[in-house]
Amino acid sequence: MQKIKDIFAGNKNREHYKRSQGIEIKVIFSSENPAFLGKTFPTQNVDVSKEGFRLELCRELVMNSVLDMLIKVKGHKHQYHLTGNVRWIKSTSKQDHYYAGIVLRHRSDELSDLDNWRRDFNKLIN
Repeated sequence: MQKIKDIFAGNKNREHYKRSQGIEIKVIFSSENPAFLGKTFPTQNVDVSKEGFRLELCRELVMNSVLDMLIKVKGHKHQYHLTGNVRWIKSTSKQDHYYAGIVLRHRSDELSDLDNWRRDFNKLIN
């Protein structure tokens, strides 16, 4: 897995890993992004950290929206139910392609696997 040194979520000290395959992100709820409900993100590239994702998408997400997601990592049995906020969106050089920064967070009204994700992160990316 290739480490990247890009800034993610404004913090240079976090470890980030770039994956171009093997992570499936399915939106299970987002009132601000109804077109994504029940769909798996067609991600070409994913940068992951314990705190969030940078996704390359074929569709634009709504800025500051909330996504409830089910995350599967190829080669691992456990799935992770995570919630994140869309913190930034940027067009890529390709037409109809976007980068989106998702910052993971806890929810008080719903069960979350965020603590498990953070605990298991190093095993998942290797």
